[in-house]
Amino acid sequence: MKRLLTIILCAAVALSACTAGSSGGTPDEAAAATPEEITVTTPDELPTEAPTASPTEAPSLQSLAKARCDEILSGELNCDKASVSVPEIYQTPELPTGCESVALTIAIRAYGYELNKTDIASKYLVYGDDYITAFVGSPFQRGGAGIYSPGLVKTAENYVKSTGAKLCPVDTTGISLDDLYRFIDSGIPVVIWTTYYMSYPQLEGGRTYQGHTYSWYDNEHCVCLFGFDKKDGTVKISDPLRGKIAVSAQEFARIYDAIGRMSMVLIPTEGLS
Repeated sequence: MKRLLTIILCAAVALSACTAGSSGGTPDEAAAATPEEITVTTPDELPTEAPTASPTEAPSLQSLAKARCDEILSGELNCDKASVSVPEIYQTPELPTGCESVALTIAIRAYGYELNKTDIASKYLVYGDDYITAFVGSPFQRGGAGIYSPGLVKTAENYVKSTGAKLCPVDTTGISLDDLYRFIDSGIPVVIWTTYYMSYPQLEGGRTYQGHTYSWYDNEHCVCLFGFDKKDGTVKISDPLRGKIAVSAQEFARIYDAIGRMSMVLIPTEGLS
């Protein structure tokens, strides 16, 4: 029986060996037939969808307003005479040194917004110890000093953010008086720095801020420019001290140039794109 089992086992081994070698090749040949490197793709490596491109960031109102300014300044002056309807507001007696706040109020009210004479000074005006960026002192007192265009632009921004007015303030410092006429021609009044009673500026020391030199002068004043007449050589201003008057354009430009051509405008934001 053991011999029979041995014979049967031997036959099974021989049959098994035959089956394993049925491919007709040697172990070396089998290895050669197998790819040298098999790449397995795991779920983490499966191709993903292409990333969605982020939408282009929409331009800010400030950039759109500046672009509108550039458009106005690059255009032609369509006439020799133009004016914008603005109110007449006096700074006295409440704001003996608040000409900037009142000039800004005049410009804002020209667009139909209602605010009291003292609202800018009491609610939105930037205060500090640097006349370029903040009001030095108090506009409610005779000892107050003043504020220049960068600070009044920030003041106007405070007003716009608080009230939702459809306006965007832009600092237009450095632009010639003749070029400012283009804003008037476009229906936009200009807040502009000059001297009180058109006296020659008494300049003192100054300093540079954002690439522009600002000199302080004792007889600093601020008005709202709302008209011009090139034929008779006059400009129209709403002066917080003297009301709505016409003055010599040549003399006004002389003072404006001497103090550094400081001005700002309020650009309507409806329709900007």
